[in-house]
Amino acid sequence: MIVGQEGYRYQPLDDWMRLPAGWVVEDLPGIAVGPDDSVYMFHRGPHPVIVLDRDGEVKASWGDGLFKRPHSIRVDERGMVYCVDDHNHVIRKFTKEGELVLTLGTPGRGSDTGVEDMFYRTIKRSAGPFNCVTDIAFARNGDLFVSDGYGNARVHHFSKDGELIHSWGDPGAAPGQFNVPHSVVVDGAGRVLVADRENSRVQVFTEEGELLQAWSDTNRPASLVMDGKGNVVVGEFGFNTGSMHAGDPVPQGRPTYARITVRSPQGEVLSGCGGPDMCAPGSFWAPHCIGIDSRQDLYVGEVSKSTRAPASCHVVQKLVRQ
Repeated sequence: MIVGQEGYRYQPLDDWMRLPAGWVVEDLPGIAVGPDDSVYMFHRGPHPVIVLDRDGEVKASWGDGLFKRPHSIRVDERGMVYCVDDHNHVIRKFTKEGELVLTLGTPGRGSDTGVEDMFYRTIKRSAGPFNCVTDIAFARNGDLFVSDGYGNARVHHFSKDGELIHSWGDPGAAPGQFNVPHSVVVDGAGRVLVADRENSRVQVFTEEGELLQAWSDTNRPASLVMDGKGNVVVGEFGFNTGSMHAGDPVPQGRPTYARITVRSPQGEVLSGCGGPDMCAPGSFWAPHCIGIDSRQDLYVGEVSKSTRAPASCHVVQKLVRQ
């Protein structure tokens, strides 16, 4: 079975992950690929960081007892691993062996946004770092950009050493505002792309926070990753009523099901996959995270348990580039 369109076609493997006996992954919010093509999974269960090779075999695991609720994971070009713990309001930086080297945020202490029960619809105002932080991205000079998040509505710009430089964004739907800034990447031109999930758009900024454009044809975008050629791979939750926080009226002409789209630097859809049978190979229930390796293969993780997916639904798929 091959999915996608000409130039960006993939063979889905939904039995790629090979865990030791007794290990279970039910919710996979974070996945990333390191410089050596090791795949880092960050899940909500025992052995929260699992490192696999390209064939899905486990190489290492670490992180037991460190995290309150895993949300996303990123690996920089030096192989340093950043784990985003949303309900603990922190991002931790580790070596690839799991040695802690930096913490951003104060564990257990969310900033004062007036949010109630960490529910994004109740945010009263934006604030500093962090309140239910969601993701992190890297600029070419090593600076860090953070989307923040479920309990806030901001993007924060840090130096590579973790010093806050500036922040931007407020709750709302106007240009430059956010309603769950859920994922963030920095492209080769230095633009900061933010998945503004509940506004169903990707907003594109300068590093100073100036809005350049918005892609308004995305369907609740949850995850962003660059493909190394200037294109952006977007995981879109869609409007499936079984999915997290869905239930608002579906915009006319939009599909309800989740999908993955490959987009040009200007947001043009080059390819995509996903369909109404959301548990079928090459389709998705809740694609929360995407990793991409040196061969342009994709690794897609889903928050299957927390979004009430059927027990038979996949939690991770590898999409092999054809």
